Amino acid sequence: SSALERLLAGSGSEAPEQVIILSDGRIHDRDRLGIALGLANAAHVPISTSVFGIDSPPRNASLAAVQAPRMVRPKSPVSVHVDISGSGIAPDETLSLKLVDEDGKLLSQTEFVLPENGRPVEQVLVFESGLRTGRYELQLSTSGEAEVELKDNRFSFTVEIATGKLRVLFAEGTHCKRAIGERGHCWNDMEFMTRAWEATGDIEHVCLTPWSQYLNEPNLAGVTFANGEMLLDRTKDFPKTREELNAFDVVIISDVPEGNFSKEQMEWVVDWVKNRGGGFLMGGGNTAFDSGKYDKTPWEQIVPVDMVSYGDGNLREWFEIDIPKSVRNHPLWTVSLDPKANEKILAAHPRFTGMNLVRRAKPGALVLATRRGTGDPVIAAQRYGRGRAVAFMPDPNGGGGTFYIEWGTEG
Repeated sequence: SSALERLLAGSGSEAPEQVIILSDGRIHDRDRLGIALGLANAAHVPISTSVFGIDSPPRNASLAAVQAPRMVRPKSPVSVHVDISGSGIAPDETLSLKLVDEDGKLLSQTEFVLPENGRPVEQVLVFESGLRTGRYELQLSTSGEAEVELKDNRFSFTVEIATGKLRVLFAEGTHCKRAIGERGHCWNDMEFMTRAWEATGDIEHVCLTPWSQYLNEPNLAGVTFANGEMLLDRTKDFPKTREELNAFDVVIISDVPEGNFSKEQMEWVVDWVKNRGGGFLMGGGNTAFDSGKYDKTPWEQIVPVDMVSYGDGNLREWFEIDIPKSVRNHPLWTVSLDPKANEKILAAHPRFTGMNLVRRAKPGALVLATRRGTGDPVIAAQRYGRGRAVAFMPDPNGGGGTFYIEWGTEG
């Protein structure tokens, strides 16, 4: 334990990619193991243990890694990702993982078995946040004999409740004016998203758009709408300082070519995601991903897909998506906390009219949707440092978002 502490505490920015421990199962400073594991978790360093020197490994199941959001909105779905490892556990033995609040109330529970290959298994528990900051505890138990160590079967963490409004910076290059009803009222597609944010009462937004989408140089302006028409304010632009960027919690870049951003601005965003916990989403379109020349820019680091030099890597045809069962409890797909209602909503997910093509999802990314028939990643997400990033391969606006507008209507 002490050796692990020294290794991880002194690693600084040069943290090891992985630590492999060869052990006979005996630990003379077991009381400090939690500190070492905490340092490993904070540095995102996976630890693997290979036991030798004894005929049967010591019987022990443990919480190997826990990922929980640091801050959430009140009364919102929260997903806690837990990696469980074990030794000496029978392949058919049932393990139970519970999540309780500080009063001991059960919030979520799952039962599972460990894989025979000895690798850690991930379990995801979902619960609804309260109105105030709360402390929670994970509890792992086995159905067989006693374990050699029980301290690693529990883990406590705190989820803070964000009382201020979420601030979103939304830059979109695609526009589509649509008639609403039969009285001559029109909305621009960007308004569907911004009006939805405003309706929550918890989200503020700043909207930007290039006055010439295919001009690959700075030409962003603030935008508001009047009966679907865009009103441009050229005094507004993408943040010119780190301090301006740090005022936002989420940045969405959709169908805006990379020439609108300097390399320094891109590097600020990477640092903002990694060290300040920002959320970044890149949406698809004719000037997005590789088609927007983002491959080999600083943002390629945080986007959870490998962009490829297609030159014009856009698919222009309708397609359905598949949502893997293993990710249906992800926050993005938790539209309703009622499991049956949520499944019905996901079953009605609309088709898309096109998407950007990429080489693959990155190895550390979670693929949330694939193109039916090909398996191409359509939506992918990954953690990057303290923050998170999403790649949304279809164009969320204009023609690409045509059927999203109808999703959820009666019939």
